[in-house]
Amino acid sequence: MAKLEAHKLEPNDYPQWDQFVEKVPEGRIFHTTRWLRKVADDLQVWVVVDSQAEIVGGVAVPIKKQGLLPRSPIPPFTPYVGPLVWYPDELSNESRLKLIREVTERLLLYLAPVKLLDFNIPIGEADLTVYNDAGFSIKIHHTHILPDNKTYQVNIATRKRSQIRQLRKLSDSGIIHIEKGFPVEKILPVMHPIYHQYSISFYQRLFSVSERKTSWESYTLIDEQGGILNALLIVYDRKWSYNLMPGHNLKLKGQGVLYHSSLLLIDEALQETFSAGRKFDFEGSSIPSIAAFYRHLGGIPYPIARVSRYHSLKLTLAKEIRDYFVRRKREMEFYRNFRI
Repeated sequence: MAKLEAHKLEPNDYPQWDQFVEKVPEGRIFHTTRWLRKVADDLQVWVVVDSQAEIVGGVAVPIKKQGLLPRSPIPPFTPYVGPLVWYPDELSNESRLKLIREVTERLLLYLAPVKLLDFNIPIGEADLTVYNDAGFSIKIHHTHILPDNKTYQVNIATRKRSQIRQLRKLSDSGIIHIEKGFPVEKILPVMHPIYHQYSISFYQRLFSVSERKTSWESYTLIDEQGGILNALLIVYDRKWSYNLMPGHNLKLKGQGVLYHSSLLLIDEALQETFSAGRKFDFEGSSIPSIAAFYRHLGGIPYPIARVSRYHSLKLTLAKEIRDYFVRRKREMEFYRNFRI
C-alpha cells in the first residue's frame, strides 16, 4: 500500500475537499465546507493523501468555539458528518478494509486535541471497530430511505395512498395547489414549532436564494385565497434528496384530509427526486410515531452510527443527561402535535 500522509487544509484549498466529497460514494452535501461553514462557528479540514498527493480520505470537522479546547458537536440540520475514504472498485475486500482503517486512524490521531468529537456515519462501509478501539462510544439509530419510485409504489400503505389521491383531487379542482421556490422566511410560520428556535437570519444563510435549484427546493401548498397551508423544504445533492424541514401546520387540525396535506408535498418531492435519478432520505426519527409515518410512506430503515468521544467523565455524564432530557422533551412535543 502506498505511503499515506495527513495534513490540514488551508481555507483556500477547501474546494479540493468539496471535489473529493463529490467523488466518494458516501459523500453528502453535509460533508462539504460550503454547508458546514453555514452551521458551525469554525471549521477544520484534515485530509490523507497518497504518494501522488491525491486525497484518499479526510474529514471536515465543524468547530464550536467554547472553552480552551476546540469542541466538535454535530451542528443543527447536519444529519451526516464524519470521515470519508475513497478506494478503487477493483480493490480487494481485505485491502479496502485495511485502507479504511489506516486512513481513519490517522485522522483520529490528528483530531486528538479536540475535546469533543461527534460523528453521524452511515454504517454501510464504515469500520466501526476503529472508533471502538479509539475509545469512542457508539450508538445506532435509523433514518428511512426510498431508493426509487418502484419501492415507493410497492411499499406505501393503502391509507396513505388514498389520502394522497384525495389531496390530488382537491388540487385538480383548484381548491389547493403547489408552488415552488418560496423563501424560507415565508414558509417558517407553518413549520413545526421545533424549527422556531433558530433565527430567520440563520435560515436565510442556510437556504440562500442564490443556491435554490442547486442545493435546495421548497414546496408550498396554497389555498384558493393565496394563503399558505403547509410547506416542505428539501435539500439535495447529486445522489440524494433530504427531507430536512417537513411542514406540519397545527392550525389544520380538524380540517379533514387537509391535516395530512404534507403527504401531497412529500409525494411531489418524491416524484421529482426519482425523476432526477436521486434517492430520498426522510431524515427519519427514532420517535415511534414519526418512524411509523415514514414506514407507511414506504421508507426502509437505514442504520446510522453516532460515534462520540469526550475527554472527561464529567463531560460525558453531562452530555448523556442533557441528551436524555432533550430527547424526552422532543418526544413529548411530537406526541402532542403529531398523529399518523
